[in-house]
Amino acid sequence: SFSAAAHSRERGGGVAILHRDTIAASKLTFGLEPTTFEITGTALTISHSSNVIIVVVYRSGSDKITDLFYVEFTSVLETLATKMCPIVVTGDLNFPLIYANDPHTLHLLELLNSFGLRQCVVGPTQLSGDTLDVIITRVDLPMPIVDVRLPGEVCDHSLIHYQLPLSRPPAKFVTVNA
Repeated sequence: SFSAAAHSRERGGGVAILHRDTIAASKLTFGLEPTTFEITGTALTISHSSNVIIVVVYRSGSDKITDLFYVEFTSVLETLATKMCPIVVTGDLNFPLIYANDPHTLHLLELLNSFGLRQCVVGPTQLSGDTLDVIITRVDLPMPIVDVRLPGEVCDHSLIHYQLPLSRPPAKFVTVNA
């Protein structure tokens, strides 16, 4: 099954979340239609009592970073702040996050910090050497295991594989009498 957001660009972009049919999912709404990035989000129910929220964003690198981006992204983070389960925001923000002194990088990291969130990808995620792709999680949860593959295998961005350290529900044992 999948959740996706349509995009109006001629080239590039588009976001989707794919999951097994055996995982219950419900599409999230954010109360706005952002104009500075594309977004889709899904609440996945892993077991009867274990949920995780996955949000995928894409901001075109050809668009200038504006104050409106921060307003719209803050609105999304405000919606997510009301959730008590693990949250992952991932995707391509097209921010040069490798430059610690960049004003946009500082603004984004301060914004994430104000919501108790952290950016977990370390190192370049694109052939240019920039860190443009993110995995954002709550700071009160264990850090995910993040594996950034070399860019260029499929496209100019890296494949980023991450594993959330979520506990599995306890095994259920059933006694069967023959």
